[in-house]
Amino acid sequence: MRSRLHGLWRLPLAIALFIAAAAAPVVPIDAKPNGAEWFAAWGFSQQGLEPATTNMTDATARMIARPTISGSHVRVQIQNTFGTAPLVIGSAAIAVRINGPLLAPGSTVPLTFGGSSSVTIPAGGAVYSDPAAFPVGAWEDVAVSLYLPGPAPQISRHGNSRTTSFFTAAGAGDHTADESAAA
Repeated sequence: MRSRLHGLWRLPLAIALFIAAAAAPVVPIDAKPNGAEWFAAWGFSQQGLEPATTNMTDATARMIARPTISGSHVRVQIQNTFGTAPLVIGSAAIAVRINGPLLAPGSTVPLTFGGSSSVTIPAGGAVYSDPAAFPVGAWEDVAVSLYLPGPAPQISRHGNSRTTSFFTAAGAGDHTADESAAA
């Protein structure tokens, strides 16, 4: 996977990571039975659309997050806040990151959206993944990989990013489950 270093996020969307407190039952994002809650554990702010275009057609983006709390389950929110067209996610996964785009062996967990591996996010919209059993420690890097099968989306940006993100070449296909950094 190629990387984009500090500066602009060259990705079509933003992610936010929600963690369920350890030993808490899996509940809808807005439910709070028996004191169990979901907590926002990581996110970044989009600042607008990138003026230059990047061809992300039939490609995989891998974004790195560092949750600030530990938990036993995750939900990932994907935003198309500044998008001017629907954004198609063909598949998604979360994993523990070792270094760069390299993932810990056996740590990849597929993400679903309403039971489906794919989802279309309308322009200006956002979606949450279904809860996924994925133990995570505070300050442990995780990678969220998203396969973008459709036409290249317009890219959102964050002008002061301090995290490196990775993406495959256009036409490389779905590499959400790849643990190596080869693609």
